[in-house]
Amino acid sequence: MFFLCLLGLIGSCSWLGQNDEPIPVAASLDDSTHVGIKVLRGKVLQEQLTEQWRLVVPKGPHTFGDVLAAELVFNNPFGQGFVVIEPPQGFVIEFSWRVERWMPFASSEVLHRKHIASFDRMLDFAEGQVIRYPVELPLGQVNEASAVWRLSLTAKLRCDGLELDGESFPVASIPIRGAKMLALPGNWQSMADTPFANLERLITITDPQVDRHLLVCAALLPRNRRADAIELMVNNLISAPSVRRMDTMMAVLRFITGRDFGENALIWKDWWEEAKIGTS
Repeated sequence: MFFLCLLGLIGSCSWLGQNDEPIPVAASLDDSTHVGIKVLRGKVLQEQLTEQWRLVVPKGPHTFGDVLAAELVFNNPFGQGFVVIEPPQGFVIEFSWRVERWMPFASSEVLHRKHIASFDRMLDFAEGQVIRYPVELPLGQVNEASAVWRLSLTAKLRCDGLELDGESFPVASIPIRGAKMLALPGNWQSMADTPFANLERLITITDPQVDRHLLVCAALLPRNRRADAIELMVNNLISAPSVRRMDTMMAVLRFITGRDFGENALIWKDWWEEAKIGTS
């Protein structure tokens, strides 16, 4: 379409003499213009592929130490065949992890990890073709100390360009839409059926081994029980059986609400009372 517009503009010029031969479009453009057009077209093609290409993972939550049986799905959105040009060293997929790591006792951190993998398949697409490629992605260690991981995973294919309509276009990489998921300690399934009831039960148990499971229950809550969980935590902060338990209950509040009022139970309570008025 970009070429058609350009042709239309040049064709509308009226300075050619009656006996002059039309100047070919290719000759009327300098090299830098050709390169610029190819770069722009390559960017448009890249964006179209990114809208269609995705990384599919099984529905979670998942368990620490699992190996995810994921799948890269490459659709051809162009209505004709095309080729992704393979670099001399072969295709490479770069996986990028963002790990929001929640610990009991009120601490959390965000980690960023990258994983590079070779990709041993040609990407020569027929019209309408979908290529599926299975990948295995490890989820940490079985003995991971944290209570919950909130994971965001994206990918990127490194390549040497695209071939379409007999032309090549400069594209160095193609981002692949990713997925978000939760990872939890082993045996989380025992709390999955009734996470709110388990949360109510666990906050009364003094054993510090329970603290981790409060965050697991919070991660398993359905959306329509989150307000109930906030109410439960806020109303029981002062009567928590230990300072350590209070810290974990505040971690639950931070996890559910995205807010951070430190270790001050009164500020949490005041905020929740105002929030309830605002939604009533």
